[in-house]
Amino acid sequence: MYEYLLSVFLGIVEGLTEFLPVSSTAHLRICEALLHIDLHDGFWKMYTIVIQLGAILALPVYFWHRIVQFVRTFPRGERGDRTILTHPLSLTLIAFVVTAMTTNANIHAAIVRFE
Repeated sequence: MYEYLLSVFLGIVEGLTEFLPVSSTAHLRICEALLHIDLHDGFWKMYTIVIQLGAILALPVYFWHRIVQFVRTFPRGERGDRTILTHPLSLTLIAFVVTAMTTNANIHAAIVRFE
């Protein structure tokens, strides 16, 4: 019975902190430490993963219609005023690729220098 009450309490903590601009993972860890839950126990490790997975999977379910609308109208956008090069997702991808290529070259150079 104690595990069920802990699950309800930790579920409430996860639910309240998931959509606030605070770390739900940190709040779970703090509550687990305050309640003296053995974090090396495989059950509680898996519980923490599953409870957060539930919160993560709730987002695509909640935003399903917006995701479908986005995919349906990509790349021209909802108003039809976008192209593949002016769509925000394309611009983000271009920025990511440029940053990744630059960073990868710098990291590689640093690794070679220290070998």
